[in-house]
Amino acid sequence: MKPKLVYLLFFSLLAWSCGDGTLHATLDAQDGISDGKPTDQDQENQNAESLAVENQDKKATNPDESNEEGIQIEISSEISLCGVFQDGREIQNELDLLCEIGLKTMTQTLPQDSGSFEFDLIEKLTFGPEKEKATKLGPGVCFHEIQEISGYLTHKYQCEQSFEVGQDPLVIYYPLEITFLPDQPRTKKLVFDEKYLSFPLMEGFLGAGQDYNTEMIQFASCKYAALELYRIVLEWENHDQLILDQRGADPRGADIPLNVLLDIGYPGATAPANLVKAEVRLNGSQFQVNDYFQLVYASWHHNWFEQYLIVLDSPLDGIYGLYCQDAGENGREPPQELLYLGKDLDPQNPIRRVKLSNYKIDLIESP
Repeated sequence: MKPKLVYLLFFSLLAWSCGDGTLHATLDAQDGISDGKPTDQDQENQNAESLAVENQDKKATNPDESNEEGIQIEISSEISLCGVFQDGREIQNELDLLCEIGLKTMTQTLPQDSGSFEFDLIEKLTFGPEKEKATKLGPGVCFHEIQEISGYLTHKYQCEQSFEVGQDPLVIYYPLEITFLPDQPRTKKLVFDEKYLSFPLMEGFLGAGQDYNTEMIQFASCKYAALELYRIVLEWENHDQLILDQRGADPRGADIPLNVLLDIGYPGATAPANLVKAEVRLNGSQFQVNDYFQLVYASWHHNWFEQYLIVLDSPLDGIYGLYCQDAGENGREPPQELLYLGKDLDPQNPIRRVKLSNYKIDLIESP
């Protein structure tokens, strides 16, 4: 198990960088979700809090009443979570930490008593650009703590499951904190749908789990289907093109799309983003890249200096990958060039640079 101090420090940093609500949920009598611990307020503050809770209801999962008492988790179909970018990391770090976890299909009510219990949430795990299958190191386990203050009942679950990748341990954590308001039926259901998965849900710690750039992973939706879809078209000599489909942050507009700000809750911070498809027209060949492990996104805080790396299925005229990065002093200008990458996929060592002749972005879908 990871040292508790390291774990708590990291989640404090994550909550600061990703905005409120990525790790904790408070459920009220109207099935809303808001952040933080509730306090006794006068009627005016209670009304304001109720409005905030109603607005935040879209943030996670639209929890419904369950027929079974307790907190119920529902995963009704095959669902995968993918490692997503973290602020300020180089794109090669993101490439090295690509990771996909497959969740078990289940409808399960979590135990209501304090203590620990076995809980296998993860069915399989694939790690790195080589798609290594991880070895499961025993069953998953959850640690459950109950706190009751002034009628507010809080359930704190910290679930973890351990794997081995090569010679390194990889521990996945799923923290869940739910507070029931006074006189509220203490029965809730968390549905693992795209909206719930559109913000960091789980964390992974590789090896010692202390190096931000090489050992820490956030997990969210692989496809971000609940977020906007943007299409980015880059063109250069001989009408060669790279067409990128990006879900999440608006690459050229405001730092945070309106629906992300309202529905997901990333005020003043970095919005979620990921590449979901690329179409390449290069040297007379045309093909698509759809594999998560070949579509790499990176950016700085607030989605500045967005970077894109496309790994080709097989080398084309000695080209193993394509790379570009936003330009300008603040990284908010369109990229000026595209890099052809060799076998090492290192943007610092391209085999060729080509100047872009055309660049445009369109909003394709707004869920």
